[in-house]
Amino acid sequence: MRVLPTDYNTPILWEEDEREFLHGTDLDVGLADVHAAYEKNVAPMVSAFPDLFSRASDFRSFAVWGSAMASRAFEADPTHSGPVMVPMADMLNHRTGCCNAHLEDDADGRDCGMSMILQKDVSRGDEIFNTYGDLSNAELLRRYGYVDPSPNPFDVVYIAPADLFGAYRDSGAAVEERVAWLARTLATAGGELYLRWEHGGCGKRVHASGRLVSAACALLLPPVRFALLRRTFARHGFGAVPVSMRADLAVVTVLRRAAEQRLARSGAAAPETETEAEEAPESRAGRRRLADVVRHGEQCLLRAFTH
Repeated sequence: MRVLPTDYNTPILWEEDEREFLHGTDLDVGLADVHAAYEKNVAPMVSAFPDLFSRASDFRSFAVWGSAMASRAFEADPTHSGPVMVPMADMLNHRTGCCNAHLEDDADGRDCGMSMILQKDVSRGDEIFNTYGDLSNAELLRRYGYVDPSPNPFDVVYIAPADLFGAYRDSGAAVEERVAWLARTLATAGGELYLRWEHGGCGKRVHASGRLVSAACALLLPPVRFALLRRTFARHGFGAVPVSMRADLAVVTVLRRAAEQRLARSGAAAPETETEAEEAPESRAGRRRLADVVRHGEQCLLRAFTH
């Protein structure tokens, strides 16, 4: 534990004015959720047991150790009960599309160990890359404090239910009760409303999540079919939505309007920014650049979908 960093470049540890750089990106909402979770779940325990938490009694300490886990813990094997910390293995960097090594479990029933195994030949002097997963730049920045070149083929943009509902209201239907039911349902039933590059190929086709398409269809269902959806949702989910409706022009129009509203909330167009720059990533200018890379990738994805 003594060799772990005592500070990280993850946005949760940025200064408040630096976190403003992320306004309009998917990270903007996520950071607020972390603060809320700390105040609800951790702060009361710190207050109740000050002797136990004397060395980690504030949000910054919580964020530092959270960043340590987020950036260094591995989901190494499904037989383990959770993420594990593997000294030395966490020294390897990640770069999208460049993985040449993989962490494997050596457990043979008697003891437990881990090995980093090369997956391909590596020339002398070349860097060995592990993979952290197929992660968007927002997720790379949130967990590890850096980004890949934009657009990242694994970039994702989440569509807020409010943007979807706003797109439907623009179509002129009186839908207050329908929107209220769908808002409650999306909040409790799980499933994410998002857009991503299809097959990890940025600049080509954009994929809308099944839950997003189904929610848009539900807004446009005829009254009788919508009543059936409400009655059967607990057992069949969005099964009452006809498959043929998913490619309907009205559904596509609502999805595009929702993406346009999300794009409008993303702020001014982010410049194409090189990830290799002279300023230090931990500097104010460096953090603005990291935020611009995230914003640029999300805006590229939204523009591709709306066009």
